[in-house]
Amino acid sequence: MAWLLALSAGTTVLPDSVRHTIAVVNQHPDTLSRITAEDVADLRAASEMFCRWACKVGGGLSRHAMIGQLGWAVHQLDRGVPASSAAVRRQWQSTSARLAGVAGFNCHDAGHEQQGRGLMALGYRLGAEADDRPIQADALTGLTMQAVHIGRPNTGLDLARHGLELADDATPIIRAMLHSLKARAYGRLSDIRAVEREVGLAEHEFSRIVPDDREREPWLYYFNEAELYAATGTAWRHVVWYHPDHGGQRAVQEATSRLSLAAESNDAEFARGRTLCGLLAAGVYLRARDPDAAVAVSKEGFLGVRTSRMRSARVEGFTADLQKVARPFQRRPDVHEMIDSLTVAI
Repeated sequence: MAWLLALSAGTTVLPDSVRHTIAVVNQHPDTLSRITAEDVADLRAASEMFCRWACKVGGGLSRHAMIGQLGWAVHQLDRGVPASSAAVRRQWQSTSARLAGVAGFNCHDAGHEQQGRGLMALGYRLGAEADDRPIQADALTGLTMQAVHIGRPNTGLDLARHGLELADDATPIIRAMLHSLKARAYGRLSDIRAVEREVGLAEHEFSRIVPDDREREPWLYYFNEAELYAATGTAWRHVVWYHPDHGGQRAVQEATSRLSLAAESNDAEFARGRTLCGLLAAGVYLRARDPDAAVAVSKEGFLGVRTSRMRSARVEGFTADLQKVARPFQRRPDVHEMIDSLTVAI
């Protein structure tokens, strides 16, 4: 219930985790005299910078900087700083909500789960205050991903369903995201038919995206075709990983083909995603007792050197998973070399 309770736990008051960070660095946030449209644009640019930074190197490196920026943004709301118009105030709330979601997800990426949940829930509440349902739904995508990742798929389903309710008047981008996350949850529950249905719905919504949708929800720039492949491939990976007797060869094929496409499609800007997809694809191949294919993934450059720059607990966790399933093949020089290069890199 912690996820659901966090969604209704107050309004704009900073979570204790943020207050603690501010106290540690002996920081007292400056107070604006008035919030203007230019201030909103600057805050939006900061949120975008942090998001791109984390996509490249992981959430661990920038987590404290994000929290400091968020503390300053929410401080303006707590102090009741006037805005140049009601519309600008709502924009500040929505932009702060997006920043809270970015900070929260990257706390999750860095392995700070309770802190991440609190910040993403703050983003949800700020979005509610701004009456910005797409931003609320966006916060729920992060909470859903976290819940499924740490083994709470039923909670993830509840959160994703709520997100889809909020996304009725949003673009197909966020609905595609939420359906792909429902597929992940069903993958952990080994409901193959539900995985197929939600993957199909995610692909259908994605096919409906038009350029105007990208203009309406610019913060979702990262949910591209590669991310769709990654999300749906991860859903099938969960079937293979947690229920190896249920999905058969089809689950292996769906997982590896989608994850490999995602890894190939991600460039240096999305190095974290490229690395995660490479790790997951190689792990599925080894789980399916196909070490040749796993080594081929490594040789494509999806692993190894990129993990050395990652500050991500998820990368570390999936690396550990790969090491475990590689043990039966450790006598093979190529497998040993692959695993050894990851160990050295991390």
